[in-house]
Amino acid sequence: MVALASRGLSAFSSSTPPVIDRAALACFSGQMEKHYPVDWKFTQVHPVLIALGKQLNGRRLHPTLIRAFESRSDIIADHVSTIRHIRGEDIGRRKGFYQITIEGPRFSGTWNFFSGELKALINSITPA
Repeated sequence: MVALASRGLSAFSSSTPPVIDRAALACFSGQMEKHYPVDWKFTQVHPVLIALGKQLNGRRLHPTLIRAFESRSDIIADHVSTIRHIRGEDIGRRKGFYQITIEGPRFSGTWNFFSGELKALINSITPA
């Protein structure tokens, strides 16, 4: 409550929604990630992450190592899984990222990860 009041926000104001500045939002988002991390075992992307971990086999993640994931239908039945690297300079940014896409009749989705995030995630869910 003190943190809200110090930022000019009131928890009891019901007439108008509070305006949250970027600093408060970043603080709240960081706390949410710490308190409610994603359990990747229960997401559709988990089998793809496991397959990528097996493909890497302890090697450092690099765009040349994901060529085998350009279009795979053997990971999730009736779905096509793709992993690609998007270079930062191609999109006008300093850093690129890896994009995992799954398309199929039951679900479709796209997940973006920076290199370090994806490698840490793979290391945390694949057996050593």
